[in-house]
Amino acid sequence: MKFKRIAVILIVLLLSMTLFACNGNPPSGNGNGNGNGIEVPILDDLPDYSSNVAYYQVTPVEYGNIDQQIAKLEGRQEEILEDEEYDELSVPVKIFVNADADEIIRRMGQAALSKEKMTAIVDYMAGEERADDLDSIVATEKWVNNPDWSFFDDWDYLEKLKDRADESNSTDNDEDNVQRQKRKIMKKIYSIGMTGDEFGRFIIQELSYAIEVSHLMHNDYPMDVEYDEYVKRDLSFDALVYFKAFNQFRQSQSQTVQLYGYYYDYNKASHEAMDDETFEKHLKYSHQKIFTHTEFKEYVNIQRENYIKAYRYQYSFYKKFYTVHFKFQGYLEDYDLEVYDISTAFSDTQLKYSREMSRAMDSGFGQQLILMDHLYRYSADEARLIEYNTASREYEQVRDSGTTAQSTKDEKKMALQYQQLKIVDYILNNMNNTQLSNVLRYHILSYSGDMLRNIQSEKKTSVLEQFEIDKYIELPAGEFEYKDEIEEHQITIGRTNAIVAQLINSYAEADPQNQYNIAPQSPWEGIRVEVKATLDHDYSQYSDGTKRLEAFEDLLIKKKMKNRDGTDWIEGQGDDPTGVYATEEYDTSHNISRFLNSHDEVMRYSVGQVKIELKDRPNKNPNTLTTYSYKTPGSYTLGNDGKGRTPDLNPAHLPNNYPYKIDEIVIAAGSVLEEGLEDVESSVQMFLIANREKVVIEEEQSTPGTAQRIRYTYEFEGWYIDVELKYQVREDEKVRYDLILYPGYSVVVEMVQ
Repeated sequence: MKFKRIAVILIVLLLSMTLFACNGNPPSGNGNGNGNGIEVPILDDLPDYSSNVAYYQVTPVEYGNIDQQIAKLEGRQEEILEDEEYDELSVPVKIFVNADADEIIRRMGQAALSKEKMTAIVDYMAGEERADDLDSIVATEKWVNNPDWSFFDDWDYLEKLKDRADESNSTDNDEDNVQRQKRKIMKKIYSIGMTGDEFGRFIIQELSYAIEVSHLMHNDYPMDVEYDEYVKRDLSFDALVYFKAFNQFRQSQSQTVQLYGYYYDYNKASHEAMDDETFEKHLKYSHQKIFTHTEFKEYVNIQRENYIKAYRYQYSFYKKFYTVHFKFQGYLEDYDLEVYDISTAFSDTQLKYSREMSRAMDSGFGQQLILMDHLYRYSADEARLIEYNTASREYEQVRDSGTTAQSTKDEKKMALQYQQLKIVDYILNNMNNTQLSNVLRYHILSYSGDMLRNIQSEKKTSVLEQFEIDKYIELPAGEFEYKDEIEEHQITIGRTNAIVAQLINSYAEADPQNQYNIAPQSPWEGIRVEVKATLDHDYSQYSDGTKRLEAFEDLLIKKKMKNRDGTDWIEGQGDDPTGVYATEEYDTSHNISRFLNSHDEVMRYSVGQVKIELKDRPNKNPNTLTTYSYKTPGSYTLGNDGKGRTPDLNPAHLPNNYPYKIDEIVIAAGSVLEEGLEDVESSVQMFLIANREKVVIEEEQSTPGTAQRIRYTYEFEGWYIDVELKYQVREDEKVRYDLILYPGYSVVVEMVQ
């Protein structure tokens, strides 16, 4: 079956973020910002608190009378223990209620915080008012901003909001509420007035004390339970990972103050780059699809201001910051393996997120920021913004219309893609080949790192699910009493393991190391020529919008049809004259197509897209009662062809590798499947409904002196995420990674009289 690969957006956002869709994450790069007469302001480096011993070796402060502060903390501890079940408390709250209030305050003195700042921290830790029934508050879907809550209430509220946002039926507002609550916590912390080095010392003292408290808590546990096992049971696996990583990292006090000082100052600059009103506008605009020109210019200006106020530092600063950041991340990764007792994604134990991201920093982080500078300049032109927004608005207004002619929709779509391609043309002509290749390398290694982290994260999920099963089994008659709960956890493990297999397969097929190696050979000169030719082409010669869109896409990205054996498909010829099995692939004689063929996975990752493939079943022996070779719904009679075999039903048991692709679709990462499908063209709306009818096959089998016909009735059961066909894809689940879906059929075998 033919499929349509619309890859224009991958070219348009060729090198990741544009200022029209900035996601708020810190960018990457170097360059001094001169071009087109627009200077890009460069922020001063944030302080490096490892550079002077005075930042991390200080004289402790004695506070004198602290009875009032102690009473506040102890009062809050007592309220928590009186009002809530201990087992229901979050990890920070459990440690807090087991800590000594006097020691909490003394540790602030060890960090050399003034009494004024210590008092402000105590006030936030204790709060003025308890948060009642956070679950009910979250269920209202309205964000509650109570300035009198304690830090622990704010923290628990944030965690519950995150859980809500992760649910399949969550909304944009749920995501926004998470951002609002994060901002509230940051505002409360920054209002205390600490400097970055003070925050770093505060973290060292209080987290060190928290680890000590966890050991005291362990002393109250049965003697036969080791400390590590206790933390897993009573606190969490991740708490143990963090404790171990921090214990190793804090052996150097200077680097610890440096890291947490960077975290504090960097996020403080980001927080202060927007006031509350601008922040709310940013949230609103980030979900909006149709803008007035005034709104669009305001949205782009918010992105531009945020870039130069919060993120545009020199590459040399980012290099120092992320060197120490990824060192700590490496410790966390290593202790993940130990605590969760899991293996690395691949046999190369050095192939991990922190290493790949460190390589990315060295390979192209500087050039990525040069790219962002050019986008900053491009978006300064008001005429460009209006032209772009006009095309975008007109397309959004008709894309889902049931009354607008398809040719009109295609006309508007082509106009938008034309504007997007102009951005690519601008970037290509303002960066040299080496810079572009280095940016590409940065994204390749970022893709590699994130995929490795995702694999490790999913493996951790399986361990936690098994841990819950083990807890049920340990209970008297638990294996029987909690049979349903155990089965639910087992299903989650199975589904998670299937996702891990998909991730490993995707990573292996992408082969990031090979992509990294060939990046410098990218045909940038040829791409420039082909982009310009697409923009300069005379589209007025075509009779309608559909033909103009097809011409635009065919000029930009060349494709050709391939047979299953890899040869070029020619209509009306060969074993597949109508192209049932033929698939559309990039024509690598074309520069852009060759580039996408080499880097398709990375390009989709860079713009936040995932690909879902429907796979055909391989030919297999029908007597195994499992599968059949792909056929359209209907009835077929297969007779002996005189060569001792039957067409389309190969009796050989082929490997279970699903070699043929039926169709594919690209949607936004994190979309609920059924909602993601709503955003694509109507021609693929039936994506998951295809081939659901019965297929009936009658086959003649010859034995000495006997001719017997057997009828095989295959009925579609659904699309599965695993090759064993145990776990069906759920249309209401969020799709975060590329997926291959496998068709499952029930089979009825009948003897035909």
